[in-house]
Amino acid sequence: MIRRPAKVRKMQEKAKVVSIQNDIVTVIPLDISVCIGCSNTECKTNGNIFTAINSGKFDISVGSEVRIGASGKKQLYQAFVSIGIPVMAAVSVWLFVPLVCADAGEGVRVGSALLALAVCAALLSRLARTRAKDLPEITEVL
Repeated sequence: MIRRPAKVRKMQEKAKVVSIQNDIVTVIPLDISVCIGCSNTECKTNGNIFTAINSGKFDISVGSEVRIGASGKKQLYQAFVSIGIPVMAAVSVWLFVPLVCADAGEGVRVGSALLALAVCAALLSRLARTRAKDLPEITEVL
């Protein structure tokens, strides 16, 4: 019998359920030391509390300990939106500046590229809404 490998999940953390609202669950990680390297500022500003989705319809209640997982595909998509698009905008502006202003120096090109990076990142963070399907999922109840 050939076994198919389980779905690869890059991020897996143990967490405690703080509140439940339909399928959206607010959790707090049990191992805060993992949060040190995390770049999720929303999570850090909320005291390491974040939201997940209970798409597996697990029987959980406030205080339940669960394992939270996020697929590599979702993380790759989020990285592309939050880092890839602003970097591409900056590179595009850096290449485009000499076409608009032939005597623009290196400083103008670099400054314009950095400005494009910052503006694009700010716009994306303002416009991007976290949808339920983008949230990490509860993978098991501990």
